[in-house]
Amino acid sequence: MRVASILKSEFGAINIIEFEDWHFARSRGFNPKLLIGWLFWRLALKDINFDFAVNERLAEILERNYIPTKMLPGLVATGIASLAKRFPPFFKSEITVGYFGGLSSEKCADIFYDWLNVLMQT
Repeated sequence: MRVASILKSEFGAINIIEFEDWHFARSRGFNPKLLIGWLFWRLALKDINFDFAVNERLAEILERNYIPTKMLPGLVATGIASLAKRFPPFFKSEITVGYFGGLSSEKCADIFYDWLNVLMQT
């Protein structure tokens, strides 16, 4: 956000951003990184020309701050989304679990690990 403000003031750049997560969407206790990110976002509001948001809540926040906003369309193809009807979850006795991303307690990895241990004991 700081770079966007500098580019706007120094070069007249047009700033188009994609806002995908609210700074305080998840409770992380006291985390200065979130506060700093939010502060720089607030300072850069006047320098943002347009925004793409991934959900209605973010779009409302941006529009309330006078930033023209459009919602990004869903990226899951209709054919893939229809697979859930043909193959409902847990339709067979064997369950395959996939996890993508960093394993952290914030994303409930500790609960998943405990659950996996219980399953392995049965």
